[in-house]
Amino acid sequence: MNTLLISSRDLIDDNLYEIKDSLRFGHLKNILKLKEGDPIKVCFINRGIEKGCITSIQKDHFKISTKGSPFIKKIEPWCDLIVGLSRPQTCKKVLELGTSLGVNSFEFVKAELSEKSYGDSKLFQNKAYEEFILNGLSQSAIFYKKPSFTLSSNINLENHKDKAQKIVLSPYTNKSLNDVKLNFDEPLTVAIGPERGWTKGELDHFINNDFFEVSLSPSILRVETATVAILSQLELLKNENCGRINTEEVK
Repeated sequence: MNTLLISSRDLIDDNLYEIKDSLRFGHLKNILKLKEGDPIKVCFINRGIEKGCITSIQKDHFKISTKGSPFIKKIEPWCDLIVGLSRPQTCKKVLELGTSLGVNSFEFVKAELSEKSYGDSKLFQNKAYEEFILNGLSQSAIFYKKPSFTLSSNINLENHKDKAQKIVLSPYTNKSLNDVKLNFDEPLTVAIGPERGWTKGELDHFINNDFFEVSLSPSILRVETATVAILSQLELLKNENCGRINTEEVK
């Protein structure tokens, strides 16, 4: 928990918040071992990040004040993911890791080689997936927007037809990200196959809809590994082209 997530439900007075749920309270007390007067970075979801201070520690709650000053420089998420439906444990990792690396939206799709039962997982009921998105947001320490989430029963690329920058990961090509001309000021979409991969027909469908076929590695990667690898490689290129994010401004 590098950033404490705060909502309007925590507000008890002007710029004063009370943290009493066991998860956040336990982390602040037992993991971070914060004391009265200690600074802490707080994230107001979908609004921004601000500096706060521990003003009171009681047996079952913390009180945190903020100055109500302008938010620290906002860092925007920058990549949309299409992911072939995989085991729930894998999807949890993709949600958390992807959010921490700047994913703007997740679209999980039932691919031909996805198990039918995966879509019925408890992860996708009653918005249980939000726990892992919020964990990733808290871990990132620089992002404040909660990614959107969609679960689709098939691959529908209609919503992506007007997007200019689209990449699909494939083991059947020798092309890498170095072969793609990217503009990181524009939206970027990446499609990652399920655990058994995209079928050749699915890959043809992506390619016919203007997705650029890219290979990450000669190795066969797990879905969560491929997620981290492609986002990390893209971030490296993004930093080279646009300049590295000044994390000092969001500390």
